[in-house]
Amino acid sequence: MSDEFESAHMTAGANVRHRDKRVSRGMAAILGIWGPLSWILAVVIGLNNATASQPVSEAALPFVVGGIVAFGFFMLLLALGFAVLRTVVTETEINVKYGLWGPTIPLASIESCSVTEYDWSQFGGWGIRRGLGGKWAYVPGPGEVVEIEYNDDGRIKTVQVGADDARKLMSEINRAREAVGGKRIDVGAADIDAEAEAEALAEAEAEAEAKAEAKAASRS
Repeated sequence: MSDEFESAHMTAGANVRHRDKRVSRGMAAILGIWGPLSWILAVVIGLNNATASQPVSEAALPFVVGGIVAFGFFMLLLALGFAVLRTVVTETEINVKYGLWGPTIPLASIESCSVTEYDWSQFGGWGIRRGLGGKWAYVPGPGEVVEIEYNDDGRIKTVQVGADDARKLMSEINRAREAVGGKRIDVGAADIDAEAEAEALAEAEAEAEAKAEAKAASRS
């Protein structure tokens, strides 16, 4: 279901084919803890400045305390922003927003799309990261991610996007890409859709059963 942020900043009235939302309480906690810690520090400095071995001047004290308090609010805002990673697939593009940041990728520009395990060591951690070779990652935590290669004015760029269901997101991008007349995205043999695999197995079983019945009938 769409929310106010998505409607205001991600879809622009476009028809949505698929949406994925990954909530990262861990990332929010890592950033958010600095809010109350900063406020505690501001109180300690304000109360103990007069007796400190190296006190802040009376003229500068309000600015120091105010700056620390403001930093705490800033970190809380970051925590709220980075608590949710949204990816929306419309009929023409993919829109990724981690907080307020993320790429908008036209479906027609996609060269490949696949699911891979996120390697945090290549990017130096989680969050919004730039790795070796210019790859960008919008990943709040460990697990599978969708890797998209796309053509941006003649340059091939790569982005990895975390997701609540990476394989479902990849599949929907694949379908949307085909719908705009592009070539089917190569998702690799390991990522064959489970439903298609089950249908193929059922067809094989039905064919084997029909052959067995025909053989039994010929004997009788």
